[in-house]
Amino acid sequence: MPIPSSSDIASWSDPEREHVARLLAKNVGSTREAFGIFVLREISIAVTLGAAVLLVPWITWLAYSLPITEKTQAWSLAWVGFDCILAVVLLSTAWLGHKRRQIALVGLVMAGSMMLMDAWFDITLSWGTRGFGGAVLSGILVEVPVGLLLITSALLIMRRSAALVAKLRGLSGSSPSMWRQEFLVDTNSHDALDGGGDTIA
Repeated sequence: MPIPSSSDIASWSDPEREHVARLLAKNVGSTREAFGIFVLREISIAVTLGAAVLLVPWITWLAYSLPITEKTQAWSLAWVGFDCILAVVLLSTAWLGHKRRQIALVGLVMAGSMMLMDAWFDITLSWGTRGFGGAVLSGILVEVPVGLLLITSALLIMRRSAALVAKLRGLSGSSPSMWRQEFLVDTNSHDALDGGGDTIA
């Protein structure tokens, strides 16, 4: 079967181009990258949903256990409020991931960053108190690993998504790290489609 040229494709109707694009995406989507994205998506949903659910009893306990005085009332509100916002971000990210929304990647980075911030403030602000040991254990065993997992998952999903887009553009080679990854849509994409490049750079 002859491979259509740029002029052939230009003569196609929009429905014809969309049909061919869907066929290409379906075949490219069966690769290892697509499977990796699926696995990362499922892990991200499980972690964000689980963390959001576990935060509910923690927030409740925190709200009733922190001492309330004129001096500490604002501090208690800030601490409980931060955990409430974190729970909302985690729950929203899990829902967006379940709905296969691209913006879930932003939620993963936000939730991961907030987890790391939570560990930092828990440890530094409990320095010299009886809760310091518990804050360190919580940070090492829960907050830091979960935060890094969420951020890493977002980066891996973006990288593998970019690799799939590159294959649809007819580019070969391994996908570069996120530090070298260019925007998926740019002014050079038409040059690449016309044969201006054959590797991912």
